[in-house]
Amino acid sequence: MVDRGELEVKLAAIKRDYVAELPARATNLRSAWILTQSEDWAQSPLRELHRLVHNLAGSGATFGFADLGVRAHALELPLMALLEDPSVDRSALPELFEALMTAL
Repeated sequence: MVDRGELEVKLAAIKRDYVAELPARATNLRSAWILTQSEDWAQSPLRELHRLVHNLAGSGATFGFADLGVRAHALELPLMALLEDPSVDRSALPELFEALMTAL
């Protein structure tokens, strides 16, 4: 059985790794955003953008970054709607995206 102190050390190391990966995640997210727009919101790049945002929505709160999780979730929902229906209004997406990038 793992003692509490050992568990806390392991969790702290996992959180450090997560934090260290955030700049790369931000870069990947920005690249996916640009590609999605440049390909006129085609399904393939949109799915990748959604995947990246979805991962941040789940992991943000898990690692103590509630604001990151909330902002990612706020963008994830309209991206999911857009995947289901390409005619969905996209006008709010740039503001939601920039809010997420600010949290990163």
